[in-house]
Amino acid sequence: MSFTTGKTAFLNCPFTQAIGMKNQQSLKWFHNRTRVSKKHHNQRIHWTEDGVIIVDLKLVDAGKYEVYVGQQILCRFQLRVDQGNIF
Repeated sequence: MSFTTGKTAFLNCPFTQAIGMKNQQSLKWFHNRTRVSKKHHNQRIHWTEDGVIIVDLKLVDAGKYEVYVGQQILCRFQLRVDQGNIF
């Protein structure tokens, strides 16, 4: 997935709905091998039942995102964020 800074990305993991709302807490999201959770929610990162929405993308948002339940990986994303045109 490739975006420019300032855009919005939706990391949609269709398997998260399949595990059911009771098990949503067992989902573990990682960004570049660092665990992120709903505690990291801020004005730019919004959690949904289907995944994560990142608005106003920054260069630091680039990298590998992974979703796990236990040791099982559900989804993997490679997010590329480019500076875009500066006039």
